[in-house]
Amino acid sequence: MPPDLKRIAEHYDQLSKYYDRFNFLGRLFRFNLYTGLLHYLDPGDAALDVACGTGNMSSELTKRFQHVYGLDISKGMLKRSKRKVNYPVYGNTETIPFNAESFDAVTCILAVGHFPNTEMAVSEMKRVLKDGGILVVNLIERAPPSSLKDKIWWLIFKRIWKRLDPKWKKQSTDIDSKKLLRILRDAERYERRDLLDPFFRCHFNNTIFVYRKIRCKTD
Repeated sequence: MPPDLKRIAEHYDQLSKYYDRFNFLGRLFRFNLYTGLLHYLDPGDAALDVACGTGNMSSELTKRFQHVYGLDISKGMLKRSKRKVNYPVYGNTETIPFNAESFDAVTCILAVGHFPNTEMAVSEMKRVLKDGGILVVNLIERAPPSSLKDKIWWLIFKRIWKRLDPKWKKQSTDIDSKKLLRILRDAERYERRDLLDPFFRCHFNNTIFVYRKIRCKTD
């Protein structure tokens, strides 16, 4: 395993021990919003949740799809996802262990900013997506302050951020929504700041990308 991926796996193995104690995640990010973007797919189709963690998004997918696979590089996270995911699968996002066109829906929530090679990861997600299938990806970005009150909170946040363990900060890449849109190509983009109310709205944007795979016509 490449050093970058090994470091990320080890980080989330440790985090998995108390990750589900962050009960606010489900409320802040409303995972059912993302499944709502898949409403016109047939309920019986298969779905893949990339970087599934402990299975919070996967659990939402099981309400709609009969076969839900959760892929993660952290064995610690996968161990805790078993009660929420139909089929937990250990694997690397840059080499997804499934055949081409295996899934009608692929989701990647709260994770794309951690992939060392974003282009390869996105390419793999598209590869395993069936024609007509939908890929839903989101990206959380820090946003500049828009008022004096926001600026004060922003300064406090930056001071806390600087004190974080360097190992933690290395888990994130420099991907932003513009770069991700170029990589995805032909994806719809939605920006939702209200999803982060009431705690972090001044500091972060939640950008959601919806990509539909359409077979290229040939003569």
